[in-house]
Amino acid sequence: MRITVCGSGAGWVTASRANSCYLLDDGERGLLLDCGPGSLGGIARSGLPFPNASALVVSHLHMDHIHGFPQWLAHLLRPHGVVPRVYGPAGTRAYVEAAAGLTGLVSGWPGKDEGVPLEIPVIEIGDGDETRLPEAGVRSAVVPHAPDITALAHRLAFAGCVITYSGDTNVVPAVMVPLADGADLLIHEAYSEAGLADWTATTADATRRERILSVFAATHSRVDTVAKVAAESGVKRLLLTHLNPGEQPARLAAEARAYFHGEVIVAADGLTLEL
Repeated sequence: MRITVCGSGAGWVTASRANSCYLLDDGERGLLLDCGPGSLGGIARSGLPFPNASALVVSHLHMDHIHGFPQWLAHLLRPHGVVPRVYGPAGTRAYVEAAAGLTGLVSGWPGKDEGVPLEIPVIEIGDGDETRLPEAGVRSAVVPHAPDITALAHRLAFAGCVITYSGDTNVVPAVMVPLADGADLLIHEAYSEAGLADWTATTADATRRERILSVFAATHSRVDTVAKVAAESGVKRLLLTHLNPGEQPARLAAEARAYFHGEVIVAADGLTLEL
């Protein structure tokens, strides 16, 4: 199987990074982990036809992880006539219905009279749930991220491989280590303090700079803590992602390798990994 990074950036689309999206496929069918803005081009460049990957597993409903959904939905429906399946935390059904309704206002839906809503299968996932998809088995756990939103990490058994995806989280080893135990690949968000410093150095507004620093410390994962989780869980490979604009890939990888001695990879849009 392979994994294509269709979006590797944090909450800011840049010239080189779309927002979070990862395509898992076995050459015939696949599924998406998150669908952030700007990621659709990466899905297209993977070479897997859009209809062959019509399942989406969502980590949480922040815009940089889900706002690519309406565009992806439109591309599945036209010209392919494929209705996707969506799996995600509480609130996913309401988001999908709203997004589909807004998209339908513009173009309508194939085979539907004007004004008739499109029914999209949605399964909402809770803490500890095990969900069986046609493509994969998924075990999910709630992780701490931001107030007033449920964030999930997922462990997927897909095409004979095990992949754990953190979504956005402040690292909690008690949750992430069992979820990643022995996985072939851990896809985990990460930031470095040096990267944050480089990114915010040009921010003239001191209040905004301190806000960025405090938010990342409270709601995201510093790279050394991520690497320690990878080491303790015994994963084979670690993919660092959700990168802010100040990160330098070589520096980020070097920080991780001080604690994790397996293979460390820093995500880039278009990167493909074979497992």
